[in-house]
Amino acid sequence: MSFVAQFGGRCAAPSCDRPIRSGDEVVYVDQDLVHDECGLDTGLPGPATRPICPKCFTEMSVSGACVC
Repeated sequence: MSFVAQFGGRCAAPSCDRPIRSGDEVVYVDQDLVHDECGLDTGLPGPATRPICPKCFTEMSVSGACVC
C-alpha cells in the first residue's frame, strides 16, 4: 500500500537514481522505501503472458484450452 512521503530520502530501488521528495507516492518493499512506481521493479522477469480467448475473455491454459 502506497502513501505520501512526508520527508525526503533515497529510493532503495537499484534501477532508480531519483531522490524521494516530500509529496512523492512511496511504498515499503521489505524494509526499504522506494517510489511507488519503482516498487514493482524487482529486476526479475515477470510471468509469461498467455493468449486471451476472444469469445469468453479468459486466459487460455498452457494446453490452449479455455473455459468456453
